[in-house]
Amino acid sequence: MKNNTISYYNVKNRGVTVDAQLIKQYLCESADDLEFRYFIKNETGKNKAINQLMRESKERFSKDTKHAFCIDESMPKNLPAGDYCRMYIAQPFDYMFKDYMSDSQKNRNKDSFLGCSHIFTGIPIMDKLVKHNYNVDGCTILDHVDLPMTWDMKHSSRRDIYRKKLEFYFPAMQGKNILLILFAGEMEDEKGNNLFGRDDLIHFLDTLDDSWFVVINSWPMAQSLNYLPAGYQSRVGYAGSYLLDGYLLYVADLLITNIGKHAVNYAGLGKPVYCYTIKENGFCDYMKKFYPGLCVPYLKEYDASLFPTKGLSESGEIFYKEARSDSEKNPFDEICRLFST
Repeated sequence: MKNNTISYYNVKNRGVTVDAQLIKQYLCESADDLEFRYFIKNETGKNKAINQLMRESKERFSKDTKHAFCIDESMPKNLPAGDYCRMYIAQPFDYMFKDYMSDSQKNRNKDSFLGCSHIFTGIPIMDKLVKHNYNVDGCTILDHVDLPMTWDMKHSSRRDIYRKKLEFYFPAMQGKNILLILFAGEMEDEKGNNLFGRDDLIHFLDTLDDSWFVVINSWPMAQSLNYLPAGYQSRVGYAGSYLLDGYLLYVADLLITNIGKHAVNYAGLGKPVYCYTIKENGFCDYMKKFYPGLCVPYLKEYDASLFPTKGLSESGEIFYKEARSDSEKNPFDEICRLFST
């Protein structure tokens, strides 16, 4: 196998994410003779026998691994020796915040990346989470550079492409600001009660001026659209069938989400982002403790006119500093440089 072969690992049931696709695209543009290998499995299932088979399959795959990268705890620890770059490109997944907020010592200084030569933290918040949660001894840290997806959202022409695609499906959003609500998980409490309904959306739209068009990704939320009165349905659209969540970030002017990865990548743009704490997770716990002013508990209780019309709130400015780099370096150039040496 040639030294210009790069392996991508994901064993946490995430597949090839938008970030990984962008990294591959930029790497391919930097060199014509690159080859990619993918090990994409799910070792997080409940069947222990199948999980063991997955791990054995990964060991066989890894015998030929040269350069490699991952975006979560998927990198094998015992890769073949050699002068290769094995890089963890840190992403703010929910478990990162959950481990950071945990009092358990088992969630600190984990040895998940002993097989890595480099760890890309990029921005202050990721540097803080990674160094708290993992043992990074022996790894070269790449910081002071935007996360790959944040940089691409700042500099690519994809925003216009994705916006035109959405406007094709939702003509009413033409000329409007886009308020994006991205929610992951079920909208039911422990007793099975629905946490979101038609009245939540009606109240929210009543307090939001008509310069905004609301885009949602959650099917449980979308089910309430059929019951909206006339005049409301033209102000909101369900985009789950048209664009992946990550691509929706390119068109948004304001974001409400309970997904830490999207919140941090988007906050690095310097645009308003709020945490939707209707159902708690690790990211919501982090935001409630450190940024309570950026938390939206229930849409039916929130006055959308409180959103800043220009710039960021005081809490938003602080979160922005955590989510952005203090340099203009291109993260893809940094990654390509390491894989080409």
